[in-house]
Amino acid sequence: MIDADGNIYGEGRITYPPSPDGSFSTRVGDLVQVKIAFSRSLLSFTSSRAIRDPDTGYLAPDITGPRIVVPQGLESLLITALAQSYPANPITFALDAAGQLSTASEANRIRQGLSDWRGSVTYAEGALTVHISAALRSLPPIYSFDKLEDPWLVDDEVPGRVDVEFELDAITSVARFGSYWKALSQELEREPSSVVRTSVDAMRLESAPIGFLRRIYGVTKDDLYVGIYEVVEPWYSLTLYAPRAQSRFTSGLMIEDSRFPRITFEGVNLDVVVGSMWATRNFGLTIASGQIGRIEWSGGGSDGPGSTSKLLEASLYFELTMDGLVLSYSALPESSARGALLGEITIPWEVLIIRSPLFVRHREKLLAGKPQFDP
Repeated sequence: MIDADGNIYGEGRITYPPSPDGSFSTRVGDLVQVKIAFSRSLLSFTSSRAIRDPDTGYLAPDITGPRIVVPQGLESLLITALAQSYPANPITFALDAAGQLSTASEANRIRQGLSDWRGSVTYAEGALTVHISAALRSLPPIYSFDKLEDPWLVDDEVPGRVDVEFELDAITSVARFGSYWKALSQELEREPSSVVRTSVDAMRLESAPIGFLRRIYGVTKDDLYVGIYEVVEPWYSLTLYAPRAQSRFTSGLMIEDSRFPRITFEGVNLDVVVGSMWATRNFGLTIASGQIGRIEWSGGGSDGPGSTSKLLEASLYFELTMDGLVLSYSALPESSARGALLGEITIPWEVLIIRSPLFVRHREKLLAGKPQFDP
């Protein structure tokens, strides 16, 4: 349940009493779009309908309005709740902070202040359910220029409320946030998954190589999968596993791979990369001192820890192409006669859009045939 811009969807609706001036449409959608913008710093919910593109598998949304912007202080809690692994305890909250309800129209947008937020996130075997309610009452804005129209005027009366309720299915939660749901890992495909070559103008959501617990996959030139594990924050890192043929669960998710050797580069992950490629499609990084990373040659066992070498130097070069994000790397270990480990992998566009939606702006430029960004 995801669109080509990386927004996810749950079955449900946004409801509210009619606005006195008629500015808010009563047209209701059967889906709620969940949008996380600006690298997970802004969370909003929008009423929507959608159909599934038969070629790519992505949802094509029809926004029916309105949009609810969650206040600071609540957004991180809700994003964390959406990324929880099942089973998890229910999460409930109450917060009196400023948020907004706005009409779907960009040209003549009308905004109502929201406050007195209450809600819960509950978990079941195949989905999680989100319920949020907020009062149609504005709190004093932080900035003087942030004037709200407030069509629901409140004097001494009890204000009306806007309600959001939707169900997010387990596989959408896993794909977007990298959580774990046992029910999706019960059955295995009989044969290893074949690599499906896609491109920015011919994406196929069903082929996206994504696993549990934030695991994603790139592909080599000879059609092998490379497991990739990211540490998001505060200590960024990127771990690459040895190439291999890879199997999937019948749910479509990839089976976890712990093959050695594996290389960890410190201080870099997809968020760092897309942030460094804001105005370009190329990004190179060479680290020759400090915390560079390590190579794990083997895993530990009953006879002791595995063999590990620190890195003396690491070079990474990222380039966005029609096929995806191409990573070329060199990792030089200390105290080893093996020499540098070299490799090149391509992370498909389907993975980039699901896990790092900020890459979408690059996709739009590639589809438009523009070599770089306008100044």
